[in-house]
Amino acid sequence: NSYTELDALPKYPDEKLLYTFHFYDPFVFTHQGASWTDPPLGSLAGVPFPPDTAPTPPVPKELSGTWVASFLAEYSRAGSPERVTGALDVAYDFAKRRQVPVFCGELGVYIPNSKPADRERWYSLVVSHLEKRGMSWALWDCFRWFGMFNPGSGVDFNSDLDTKVTAALGLTAPEQTARGVEPLSEGFGIFDDSPALGIWSSFYVEPFGKVTLYSPDAASGKYAIRAAELDLYRHIDFQFMTPIDMTQLVRDGYEIRFYAKTTAEDIRFDVRFVNPDETIEDVPWRMSAVVDSALVPGDGEWHLVSIPLSSMFKTGAWKNRWIPDTEGSFDWSRVSRFEIAFEYHPFFDMEISFDEIEVAR
Repeated sequence: NSYTELDALPKYPDEKLLYTFHFYDPFVFTHQGASWTDPPLGSLAGVPFPPDTAPTPPVPKELSGTWVASFLAEYSRAGSPERVTGALDVAYDFAKRRQVPVFCGELGVYIPNSKPADRERWYSLVVSHLEKRGMSWALWDCFRWFGMFNPGSGVDFNSDLDTKVTAALGLTAPEQTARGVEPLSEGFGIFDDSPALGIWSSFYVEPFGKVTLYSPDAASGKYAIRAAELDLYRHIDFQFMTPIDMTQLVRDGYEIRFYAKTTAEDIRFDVRFVNPDETIEDVPWRMSAVVDSALVPGDGEWHLVSIPLSSMFKTGAWKNRWIPDTEGSFDWSRVSRFEIAFEYHPFFDMEISFDEIEVAR
């Protein structure tokens, strides 16, 4: 969906078609910190927008010799507002020549490694220019890392909106009311036939792994989670839409509980709670427990695993590099997700299932 490829589209006779492109120029700004790019930009941070508002950061060692290094060397020109609006006008010129409507179906700036004022300036420039040219647009992501909510706050339109971003987008936000995060006093479900309300699931299992949330072979109810062929360092995540305060649950003796089964012998994996990783300052500290064949023997039967929250231990953090644990690092009052992580051995030629995941007493 590159704007440079619009001219390659055939001239369709249908008059009810909407032509679309995505827009993330300059890419080193909009995707700094992203791990899924080629090459990964996880170590890149502090790229300003526009370029004249701050010095261009040095090229991270692992990006030396790549197109990223070349682009950063020319960033004062290659990342200028004129280049950005000129790129948008490629799509506008296509719309004029073809006399067709054009829709920018994706745009946005990755939050964790970019500065708020830079994001606001980019959104204001891009959206105002699109609208001046009569082109409609959509954010790639409303709620999370490319979104318009304060990072790590939640997704309440009356409390959590980043009103500077919404203003830059030309949107009118409702009046925001401050809210605190009250400590939870009761347990909660994470997965039972599906992720619980207010929780969404994601997987890092590529390139070989397979995960389904809808295995009919359940411990109870209709569905269970089944994972297979997982390489090392893969994980299954359950993200809380709003960070939660679990301090009272730890004090009151609550446990993380789930059913698991496998036919594999001698298995070992982690379950863990993780702090937010929504801004460049955040460190996703982990509180973990180890699950092995003593808890889930390879007999193909469902086994209940119960781990007191108070018995879990700190295991550092990963944020583009390994960060060893420090005293008092993990914060039970700011828990953003629960993970099942496979970090001791790959699960090739193995499968394992999970069901009824909950925090309970």
